[in-house]
Amino acid sequence: MKTDNPYQHLIEALTPPSGEIDSFIELGSILRSLDPQRINGLLLDLLHVVRERGSLPAQREGNVYLCRTDQFSLMLRFSGQGGRQPVYTANEFDAFVLNLSPNDVRIPRLECGLDRNNLHQRPPSLKRRESDLVLKAHDVYDAPAFGDIIDIAAATPIAPLLIVHSPPRAHSTWTFDRETLEPLQQVSTDLHASRMQMVLQLLQAMQQIDGLEEPLAKMVHSNMAGFARWDALKLLHRCAPQQARTALHQMAHSDRDASLREAARATLARTMDGDAA
Repeated sequence: MKTDNPYQHLIEALTPPSGEIDSFIELGSILRSLDPQRINGLLLDLLHVVRERGSLPAQREGNVYLCRTDQFSLMLRFSGQGGRQPVYTANEFDAFVLNLSPNDVRIPRLECGLDRNNLHQRPPSLKRRESDLVLKAHDVYDAPAFGDIIDIAAATPIAPLLIVHSPPRAHSTWTFDRETLEPLQQVSTDLHASRMQMVLQLLQAMQQIDGLEEPLAKMVHSNMAGFARWDALKLLHRCAPQQARTALHQMAHSDRDASLREAARATLARTMDGDAA
């Protein structure tokens, strides 16, 4: 894999001999094959970048993104640092966490009962695992999307962790109250769709819906995130009820998004319409 990224050696270490990654899962075996000497070399790469640049890239919430590619992103994070957010958020991407230090790291973890195929459904509360995750020196932890939540900010001791994560596996995820562990809300991870959703909400609040039938219909049938398409359908119902009803039937029968199919069928059922069966 050719790259001009300043972390070229780091990326090369995560690239198979073929030069291309067939699947994100392949990265797990590559990470596990790194010996302590190679891992120390990665840390020296980071120090070299700091010496040449004067600093690491911008840091956010304790995370330092080293680079992003079409297949994966590299992030450096220190356990026990970064501040504790008021909520837990379920990861919408698959990830591997590599302990770069020679010390074991103990990380609290919580069981997450999210159904990745039905993210529109309110999930159960989180459950604290009886035992912490013990990430041994130079070991790798697999973190599948919407699986257990690991609380890196509360981990001990302070240690550098290399997090390699996939592109998002969904357009949204859920947040949970840190104290009660109850689900709070479904949140968007798709910036473009979120902006479109805000525009739709603004138009609805201003009651400016005349003449929007065509663009709303296009949005309903687009490949945009499901939550934004559902909002477009609701607004379309206000300005073109019959057109929205036709779209609702299509969505119930054949939409590619399972959560939208279920929501459309439930809506039709509530209106005593049996055509969605």
